[in-house]
Amino acid sequence: MISIIPDNQMKRINFYWQNTFDYKPSDKGTESQVILDASLKNSGKISIYHINDKSFIKTDPDIFDKINDYINSYYLYKSVYAKDFENYFKDAVQTDESCYFCYLTEPSYVSDILSNEYSVRKLSSVDSQLLENFKKSCWDLKLKINLPDINSPVMLGCFYNNSLVCISSISYFKNDIADLNIISHPSFKDNSIIAKTLIAELCQFCFKEGKVLQYKFSSKNKYAKKISQSMGFNLYVINENLILK
Repeated sequence: MISIIPDNQMKRINFYWQNTFDYKPSDKGTESQVILDASLKNSGKISIYHINDKSFIKTDPDIFDKINDYINSYYLYKSVYAKDFENYFKDAVQTDESCYFCYLTEPSYVSDILSNEYSVRKLSSVDSQLLENFKKSCWDLKLKINLPDINSPVMLGCFYNNSLVCISSISYFKNDIADLNIISHPSFKDNSIIAKTLIAELCQFCFKEGKVLQYKFSSKNKYAKKISQSMGFNLYVINENLILK
């Protein structure tokens, strides 16, 4: 995977993933490595992370030996992909949603300007009921959402005629990585300027704080993919998910 992320930022992103999987590059002598993940117990789940042309496979402890034997037999010296599991385990495995991890390392600017009907401000704990009403309005339209933590380092809300129509926030992770959350009301998803405006402000905040902005979303989320591309995010990590029956 080709990346145009600056070298100094790349080091920080790689440190984050090294901490996540508890490894050092010098310790990683194989192309594919199986990692037992207690949080996946009794799920049959297999989660493959593709980073720097290497594969890290998190797996349910109950199937660790089976997956480890498979990898050691065929994929010590090459990366393994979901399609390889499908070809080998056939009908015993089913694919789940994949995720993209993208990074924005420099401030991003938006040339378009929101009209006067819109306003943007920080949200805080006093806006808890406002956020609950926003969540309910989305659920009423069959969009089930999980609200970001109101105590996030920064949370922004975009209002249209005093009605909350989009929220975005960041939460801090290890090694200066800040994770982006953005939720638009379904009625305003076609107005990409809203999301771009909020992301641009968050990016400025992260840049001042020395953070790298990370955007994780489902590969099926066309809206998130469109926004990430238009804002200059770089795709760096792909996470494929499967379930072994």
